[in-house]
Amino acid sequence: MSCGLFRLGQRSLPVLSTTLLRRSYPSETFCSKGVRHLTTKSSLNRISGRKLSGLSIRPYSTEATDRDEKSLANRLGLISVAIFVAVGAGVLGYYDYVQQKRKAEESRIKSVGKTLLGGPFELVDHTGATVTDESYRGKWLLMYFGFTFCPDICPDELEKMAEAINMLDKNRSVGPVVQPVFISIDPARDTVSKVASYVQEFHPRMIGLTGSEEQVAKAAAAYRVYFSRAEGQGEEYLIDHSIIMYLVDPSGKFVDYFGKNYTAQQLADAVAERVRSYDIEHDSALVHLKKRIASLLP
Repeated sequence: MSCGLFRLGQRSLPVLSTTLLRRSYPSETFCSKGVRHLTTKSSLNRISGRKLSGLSIRPYSTEATDRDEKSLANRLGLISVAIFVAVGAGVLGYYDYVQQKRKAEESRIKSVGKTLLGGPFELVDHTGATVTDESYRGKWLLMYFGFTFCPDICPDELEKMAEAINMLDKNRSVGPVVQPVFISIDPARDTVSKVASYVQEFHPRMIGLTGSEEQVAKAAAAYRVYFSRAEGQGEEYLIDHSIIMYLVDPSGKFVDYFGKNYTAQQLADAVAERVRSYDIEHDSALVHLKKRIASLLP
């Protein structure tokens, strides 16, 4: 038992002078700091009866405090380990889920043939600069082939693309990493200036591409885009064409396609899942985890 203070319930007695205590209790022993060293139960009873009647007195023990602190530290350590294990298990479980889903998606698009879609192209963007597929390495591309004189289908699909892009930009687990691209299949009428004004009607980040008939035909062929000029006089004609959006990853490879039946929300969700799968597959699990945590914050 240590010298120093006596604890009264939740209060402590001040240190009493040695002289005063010895006069009151001559038969007891005291430490050098003046606090009575209670070694027997009878000593404690005498103090309770004479000076502190009705109060609960117990000696203060630093040993008990040390044990309490060690016990608390041990409990906190165990809680920390449990949290770490739970988080680790969750990350591994999610990683396994994404990998399995990616394999299922790869199996799904085998019927299309991943290697049969996509390839090199050279076109002119809406600023007049010559660009190739290499110009967009490191970026996700969501591409749509159409023409500016299209009366309904093309505007509807580009509005849907723009809405999906806005959803992805606000998604903190993905971010503004997907570039919307419009590629004209009507080079005779879709000049650089015409394409420039057209894409700005849908999204400020949308890129418009056109080119010569040969350049456009090569780009369309790479993605197996069907298009055919319908009957008409002069510039008053329509073009029949495929209604599909194509997703290309940062390495320039075709990843997936989305038909007219997709809503903007379904399109955004599908693209986001592809982006997350790519991050994990290409050793960006830590980056993906940071994005995932950020998306959960208020």
